[in-house]
Amino acid sequence: MISHLSFREKIALAAAALVIVLTIVWLGIYDPYRNSLVRLDKRIESRSRQLEQVQDLSVQYQKLQEKLARAERGLLGRNGTSLFSNLETIIAQVGIREKLSSLRPQKNAPQGEYLEESAELKLERIYLDELIRLLYAMETADIYLQIKNLRIKPRFEDSDLLDASMQIASYRRDS
Repeated sequence: MISHLSFREKIALAAAALVIVLTIVWLGIYDPYRNSLVRLDKRIESRSRQLEQVQDLSVQYQKLQEKLARAERGLLGRNGTSLFSNLETIIAQVGIREKLSSLRPQKNAPQGEYLEESAELKLERIYLDELIRLLYAMETADIYLQIKNLRIKPRFEDSDLLDASMQIASYRRDS
């Protein structure tokens, strides 16, 4: 049958066969392969982003664990001391014990699995720099202290002197 075709028809037939073979190769092999590569590249990119997110979350988790461990170490009751003894120690370190007019306990309140222990501290005839040193010492203390309320009033007879009262809280595990 092919032998009866003219040279020109044979070339046209060969070209058509070549086009069909190339189309089959293109549509059946190359295009699916290229689409798979594109899909895999997108998947690799997506998984790389997910891996980065997991690594970021891991770093955040470790930081939060360290922060929690520091907070747990700062809870009352670890070293057997109370809020009052810690406050008296801090006041003595700052050197304003004689300006302490009162240190009264407040009602302990449960806060989830923790127990809030609080006290009201009143200072009279204190200078601003002494108050700042006291607040800094409370902030940098080994235990976690939270100043819930702070009231400062200047003295009438000497405006350089202040009266201060504050409510301070600390926490311990509720046992």
